[in-house]
Amino acid sequence: MRILMVNVPFSGHVNPTLLLARKLVERGHSVSYILTNQWKEKIEETGAAFIPYHNAANYEIVFKNGKPRNFLCALKAWKYVYNTILKVGYKFDLLIYEFFSFTAFSAAQKLNIKTVRLFSTFAVSRENIGSILISKNKEINLLKNKFMLRVVTKLVCGKIPLVTPNILTEITDVSPDLNIVFTTKEFQKDSNSFNGKYHFVGPLIGIRVSDLIIPFDQMGKTIIYVSLGTLQNQNLAFYRKCMEAFKNKSGVSVVMSVGKNTDIAKLGNIPSNFYIYPFVPQLEVLQKSTLFITHGGMNSVNEGLFYGNALMVIPLDMDQFAVANRVAEMRIGVILEMDKVTSDLLCSQADDILADSEIMKNVKKMSDLLNLCDGGNKAVDLIEQIQSTAF
Repeated sequence: MRILMVNVPFSGHVNPTLLLARKLVERGHSVSYILTNQWKEKIEETGAAFIPYHNAANYEIVFKNGKPRNFLCALKAWKYVYNTILKVGYKFDLLIYEFFSFTAFSAAQKLNIKTVRLFSTFAVSRENIGSILISKNKEINLLKNKFMLRVVTKLVCGKIPLVTPNILTEITDVSPDLNIVFTTKEFQKDSNSFNGKYHFVGPLIGIRVSDLIIPFDQMGKTIIYVSLGTLQNQNLAFYRKCMEAFKNKSGVSVVMSVGKNTDIAKLGNIPSNFYIYPFVPQLEVLQKSTLFITHGGMNSVNEGLFYGNALMVIPLDMDQFAVANRVAEMRIGVILEMDKVTSDLLCSQADDILADSEIMKNVKKMSDLLNLCDGGNKAVDLIEQIQSTAF
């Protein structure tokens, strides 16, 4: 089968799809992936062929404090997705797009090719869109205003023939025959609002190669892992609070990933039980840790739970607030607000979580469930089945 994949250049949306590309290639399918040049190497590592955005191969969304520096520039991604599919899509049997690349559906309709939609976070419906659009991001909140929603839709799509009136309904109401969600039905918000077109396969957990050697053999019995993800990780004040909270705490070691743009030297004196790096192989650390202090990105939460970590979620933006709320609802961790975090609060909450038998029991149950999912193979099975059915 000749498969075309497409995405927008946001790490949280791309990363879980790369393992799917690899799985499809391993099954013998010919896979090509449309994205920007910054993703070329990672895409080709999966065995898929790389196709750059048409006339925009070097397009890049520049972030400042975790948000696009130029909002209007960021909106161009959806037009590039649409235009590139129109240029190359006729060569393929199937188009797979991540839900945030929603303009792909209109392009596929024009070319009369089948589509499969992926969700890197919660599946979205009219019933749960309100609870997912919980954000302090002013651009996201604009979408709650009907007039501004029309304006943004015009800016994003221009003359692209959407199926529905605006970009929100294009996501909530336009449903291909197959929608693959990279979480479980148990974790999905309002899972009963989704019909049989939606399949909750669980997370795709892959191996990430790293040359970094972390001295786990020198660490205490309890390892706490701290990471704020890839976009909003420049926060010296927060990292200093973590250091104050857990410095020289008996039996506790802390691995902290602070991002390539954080100057570790500016953190001051680092306690002997802290191991601080610009980047760590997250899956390797999560296999050793017990508590994960995270920003609440869906991929990070999935990975933390997969390896049996209780969660302290400090959401910063986008769907992280909805993910954090679900963590609290399921009693697999707690939520903290970044502007209310203190070193004393971090310390007391960590102690409470690790001593809470209900939380640790729920985490173990979720970990066992995720380890049984085999999301990658399930996703490929579903894709092969949909292609064999009539259009």
